[in-house]
Amino acid sequence: TPLPRATLCRIWECWLLDGSPKVFFRVALALVAQAETALLGEPVEVISEVLRNFPAPLDAGLAVRELIPRAWATKITNSKLWPALAAAEASVRASSPPPGSPGSSGSGGGGGGGAAAAPGGGASSGAVSGLGAGAGRRAMRVAWNEGEERLLIAGYKQHGSSWETIRMKYGLRHRLGTQLREKWRNLVKSGIVAED
Repeated sequence: TPLPRATLCRIWECWLLDGSPKVFFRVALALVAQAETALLGEPVEVISEVLRNFPAPLDAGLAVRELIPRAWATKITNSKLWPALAAAEASVRASSPPPGSPGSSGSGGGGGGGAAAAPGGGASSGAVSGLGAGAGRRAMRVAWNEGEERLLIAGYKQHGSSWETIRMKYGLRHRLGTQLREKWRNLVKSGIVAED
């Protein structure tokens, strides 16, 4: 049984308002917690089937009035989220053969390299840095996409250098105020925007 339409709409609404991937992690953890007793001690095939179909009586907890409050009761902090994402990315990189090596899907070298564009307009897997030893102690660096730049420019036109106001009102909550300020300086330096 897929999630009911009302539940899916509420999840997307929460993500659009919050702008953080924490929404999806909270819902995923709430779903796993709901199915925990049905999953314990089962083989991977059964676990996969339970999580895919949520058979009765588990499906009763998928209603928006049940699932969303349970998801919001689950606390996800940046100090735990970003290192977990970095560890997952490092794990994927470690399990993938390096570009150009036998067995990789790359061109084997020599071709017109460069990072492929991600669907959101940003860079691909190379866009996230800070995976070294101190990854849990410093903010992850994520490349800006064109949509974020447009939001920053519109916010600056409306609110000037009130970076926290821009961050909150223009859907840039995943960025720090200092990141907005530095990105604005870079846009001015590169001539993309005129300095006021």
